Amino acid sequence: MKQLPNLFGRASAVQADHEHLRASWARLQELAAGSVGTASDAEAWTLVREFADELSSHFAAEEEGYFDALLAEQPELLTRIEQLRGEHRLIAGLLAELMALEATPGPEGEFEPRLSFVLVRLQRHEHAERGLLQEFFARVEGGES
Repeated sequence: MKQLPNLFGRASAVQADHEHLRASWARLQELAAGSVGTASDAEAWTLVREFADELSSHFAAEEEGYFDALLAEQPELLTRIEQLRGEHRLIAGLLAELMALEATPGPEGEFEPRLSFVLVRLQRHEHAERGLLQEFFARVEGGES
């Protein structure tokens, strides 16, 4: 069995994932704004599917290693971590609803606002995760851990 990295290593891996996801997020944001005029429908759906797969893997990695490591060190963070886990499910559900439009398109112009909504939720979620990490390290530095 492969040994998991320490908490700092896990936090670094999550940050690297966030950086990678931000690049995909930026491309999708252009789609949501309608400013990617050269992308065909097929290309747009490919981007959305790839992003959904990457995000699913990222969420799983956070939940299976990163969040558990934070909880092991500071169990008092349970409420905030459970809230973030709930957001994972919400965002995954929103993405699934968006991807369902590929098979059964809704009204004209529905794709961009739905995609934009997913991206805004994801951005808020990432901000909350950064806040959790800052709180964690503030407690460590303050001797509360």
